[in-house]
Amino acid sequence: MTSSEGNGSKTQAPDKAVREEAEIYADEIDLRQYVQVLIKRKKLIIGTLLIAVILSAIAGLLLPKVYKASALIMVTPMPAISIPTHQTLLRSAAVLQEVINRLRLAGKLDEDLSLAEFSQNFEVKSTEQTNVLSLSVKDRDPARAKEAADIWADEYVKYSQQLIGEETLGSGEFVLEQFKRAEDDLAKADAAVRDFDAKERLSLMNIELAENANQLVSHYGKMHKLEFPLAEKRYLLQRTDENIAGMTKDGVWLGAFSITAIGENQFIDDGLNDTQKALRQKTLGAKLALEASRKKRGDFVNEAGIDTLKAELTHRRQDLLADKSLLAQIMQLCEATEANLKSENRLETLKQLQGPIAEGMADLTIWEIMSLAEGYNFFETRGRSLAAKVDKQEGDLKKLEKTFFDCNDQLGILEENLARAQLDYDFYHENFKSLVKEKNSAELEIARLEYELAYSKDMVGKLEGKVEALKTMINEKTLNLAELERELAVETQAYENMSSKVEEARIAKTMGLGEVKVVSAAFESKSPVAPNGKRIVAIAGVVSLMLGIFAAFFLEAGRKGEHANEGRIPAS
Repeated sequence: MTSSEGNGSKTQAPDKAVREEAEIYADEIDLRQYVQVLIKRKKLIIGTLLIAVILSAIAGLLLPKVYKASALIMVTPMPAISIPTHQTLLRSAAVLQEVINRLRLAGKLDEDLSLAEFSQNFEVKSTEQTNVLSLSVKDRDPARAKEAADIWADEYVKYSQQLIGEETLGSGEFVLEQFKRAEDDLAKADAAVRDFDAKERLSLMNIELAENANQLVSHYGKMHKLEFPLAEKRYLLQRTDENIAGMTKDGVWLGAFSITAIGENQFIDDGLNDTQKALRQKTLGAKLALEASRKKRGDFVNEAGIDTLKAELTHRRQDLLADKSLLAQIMQLCEATEANLKSENRLETLKQLQGPIAEGMADLTIWEIMSLAEGYNFFETRGRSLAAKVDKQEGDLKKLEKTFFDCNDQLGILEENLARAQLDYDFYHENFKSLVKEKNSAELEIARLEYELAYSKDMVGKLEGKVEALKTMINEKTLNLAELERELAVETQAYENMSSKVEEARIAKTMGLGEVKVVSAAFESKSPVAPNGKRIVAIAGVVSLMLGIFAAFFLEAGRKGEHANEGRIPAS
């Protein structure tokens, strides 16, 4: 019995282990199937997600934006008015209606908007463990939301003060009367101070004094700036005048004189300094060298008769060319006549040449007729004599050319010397002209600087008198203003004393009512509080992802059910 039970327990243990292993394997198979379904239906899931995200993003862009502005007020809670009471009063019709009226007056609110619709945008929140209340206003216009929050806080402060004022009226009549009198006296003293400035133009006089003082400083600066360039220009003009004096006599350029004709001694001036004397000697030397070079060239041209020689050389060249041309014609006629003398047609040619011999017939034609008539070539004799004359002319021409070239070489040397002397002279002449230009420019600049300096000095004299007069007047008026300001200070002190007494009376009456004041004005929001595009897109993404997964498993389950029905055998 015991043995069989033991065997049975041993047999059940392996079966249980096998079943557990099979269950784990089945779970692993199911998880893989889930993953496979997700992968298989990924297009559906991703498409659903993308469509939902895009639609939610478009909806977020199309929905109107709402901005929020908040102002902070601080209240002093008392038994009579607690924090919840203030919260209730803040949303009361009396306060909100004043806010609506001010917004409509400013043109920031529609006329047909009701108090109930308008109050939905207002929210009051209390801060834990503090006496600060947050007044928030939502609106599509951030500027209007800010303005509405500020007006709400301001109107509630006025409303709370009105409540306190109603409690304090009727108490402290004497103190209020004295306070009113002190307030009137302070207003009169303040008006006297303001009227003094308007009548006496003290502020304008101070402005005028500052402008005149600035102009005075400016002209002082100009005077200092002008003194150095004026001294520099005067020194430059002095040096220029010294150089011009060294290069002139009685104000006339030395080159305009004939130094040789006048005599070099006439240009000695003991009043010149060493630098001027050296410059005068150099200028005189250049002028004397130029005169000497011109004289040498002129004398040589006159003595050598270069112009006559050149004309004769030209004439002889022309005669030689004419004789050579004539000789060439004679030689051609000589050859033609020789041929005609040997020709059988000589008599016919002679008849043609004779004809009626006109008066003034050319010599060559006559000689040609004579040669044919006499049977002798007269051109041959004439050619030899003319050739001898040409040879003699060429010889004479060569001699004349040699003489002319020799004279021309000497003339070239003299002209080179003259050109060098001219360059040296021109150098000093150009320096003289440059000095004259510098002198004129310096005189013009000095005149301009002296005019500006004189103008600045004149303005300094005028401005100094003006500044002193303004200072005297301002000091007198300042003393009068100080007296009025002392009176104003006395009246201010009296007003403050009475004001403190009124405040003490008000505090004594309002200890049970508390106090309200604005601690922070609202600011214009740059980003809307609604709609929250990111939040809408996130929620749409999560929901669409879940719907996509659900749809994927739903479709997969339907597909498996169809396959299962197709593989089932119908019952008999």
